[in-house]
Amino acid sequence: MRIGDIVRAGALTPQQAKEKSDRDFAEHLPQGYLTPGHAFYALEAGGEVVGSGWVNHGFLPGVTFGFSLEVYEEHRGRGYGRAAMAVGEWAAREGGDEVLMFNVFGGNEVAMSLYDSTGFTVVEEFRSISL
Repeated sequence: MRIGDIVRAGALTPQQAKEKSDRDFAEHLPQGYLTPGHAFYALEAGGEVVGSGWVNHGFLPGVTFGFSLEVYEEHRGRGYGRAAMAVGEWAAREGGDEVLMFNVFGGNEVAMSLYDSTGFTVVEEFRSISL
């Protein structure tokens, strides 16, 4: 998950988000990029890297969880996000799962629109208020 998304959603301060990110990486990737069940993708178009992705096969029984999908800002609006979702679905099936799931923080309207337009449904939703 991207630190900026957490901060933009108002969930944590930048420092808290960085600390959470570090803890999450240590928890989910104890062997780094070699941690079993995890796959990392560079999204390329025309010989140029336009984005990246990270999925965890078997996150839950039958579920591949997408920890990250990012199309770099200068490459957005060209269909790469939609293509990346198709790759994610392929990767989930290749990993033996029947479901692909992503988390999205409030305020990330681009991601929400992409997920809606590619057939994803809301499974759970959290809301917060600053006190």
